[in-house]
Amino acid sequence: MSIEQAGGQALSAACDVTNGDVLNAVLDDVSEKTGGIDILIASAAQFMLKPIEESSDDDINTLFAGKLFSAMVAARKLGPAMKERRWGRIVLMSSISTKATGGHSPVDTAASGAMAAFAKSLSTALAPYGITCNAVSPGFMHTDTTDVFREIPDNAAWISSRVPAQRWGRPEEIGWPTAFLCTEAASFITGHTLVIDGGITSSL
Repeated sequence: MSIEQAGGQALSAACDVTNGDVLNAVLDDVSEKTGGIDILIASAAQFMLKPIEESSDDDINTLFAGKLFSAMVAARKLGPAMKERRWGRIVLMSSISTKATGGHSPVDTAASGAMAAFAKSLSTALAPYGITCNAVSPGFMHTDTTDVFREIPDNAAWISSRVPAQRWGRPEEIGWPTAFLCTEAASFITGHTLVIDGGITSSL
């Protein structure tokens, strides 16, 4: 169900999150129109399936800009107002590749690992102001971004044999726990990386 269908109000604003000036301007505009931003979920989706020797400078810069740089710019922009209000929620998207990597995407794994480390550091700095900061590490999720991985031969059989849940995860199975981390019920959870992977990292 959409926000508006549920009786709420929604505002969308598309921008290039790898451009700090543009991202800051959009955040200013959204803050002005909504009266302030209390929750930041940094989930810019990028994925690159390349060995390190085939990863160009542009590949590396693009992945880190889309994930880590955009999250840092947004947190830097929104943090002061959250501190003033003494309430805020920040959730950064990482990946289980940081815990169980097959070596197929080292640049993406490095960027995802940096997101989890950034969340941990932010949590300590912001906790005195009533702000929580956590990371979410999705496993094998059935999304447009993972099309490139699902197209690899024999992956369906591999998922069934290696993931205890024997299936790909659904997007809402990331959305529900992420939404929980943004509620008052999760006010004492901070600096945590929540793994949502159907049990694969527990089975390794």
